[in-house]
Amino acid sequence: MTELNEPVPEFSRWRAFLWPVHGFEMKKFLPMFILFFLIFFDYNVLRTMKDALVVTAKSSGAEVIPFIKVWVMFPGAILMTWIFTRLSNRLSFEMVFYSIMALFLTYFFLFAFIAYPARESLHLNAFADSLQSSMPTGFMGFIAMIRYWLFTSFYVMSELWSPIILSVLFWGFANQVTRIGEAKRFYGLFGVGANISGAAAGALSYLCCLWGRNDDSMTLQILLVLGAGVLAIGIFRWMH
Repeated sequence: MTELNEPVPEFSRWRAFLWPVHGFEMKKFLPMFILFFLIFFDYNVLRTMKDALVVTAKSSGAEVIPFIKVWVMFPGAILMTWIFTRLSNRLSFEMVFYSIMALFLTYFFLFAFIAYPARESLHLNAFADSLQSSMPTGFMGFIAMIRYWLFTSFYVMSELWSPIILSVLFWGFANQVTRIGEAKRFYGLFGVGANISGAAAGALSYLCCLWGRNDDSMTLQILLVLGAGVLAIGIFRWMH
């Protein structure tokens, strides 16, 4: 005889493991899943691009990365946190999301279509050469960071995508609209979306490299980032 007080399982064992989402929750879960997928997709595309730009540049190498992280990345993170705090004190979270996303996407657009084509005239080659003649060999990474300041800025903006867009904006939004019981079931599936987005970003970036030369492939990858970012803004707007 079945105990009357025995709780009925919310899902079957396999359903609870593979897809613990109710049908009526799909209107919330699905757009959040796609939003997370798009933001993480951009993160994966930018992660490979930023390293390739600064490491493969002439007279540069992997030694430039520690200098960027100390001399530019750390102050950039402080500045972006200050901007986010100032906006949060004056605007709603929805408008903060639009503003920060627009800031990042505008930078990547300007970099790909205006700054990068003119990179030879914008880089500080003469100043870097003068530093190279007077500084020790151990500062080659520091000199490369200054010489290719345009690539350095791209590295920093790409690196900031994860802590600002993903961690602060997305997870801040998710924690606002998701109840504790939903979070226990939804957040694990978001991790699956992260793995899928990584595979998609890798495959599409590879196709961009096959279809175009160095400059063309970079432009195509930036277009992927911009397209996914605009879709993310559209989904976020639809959810509001």
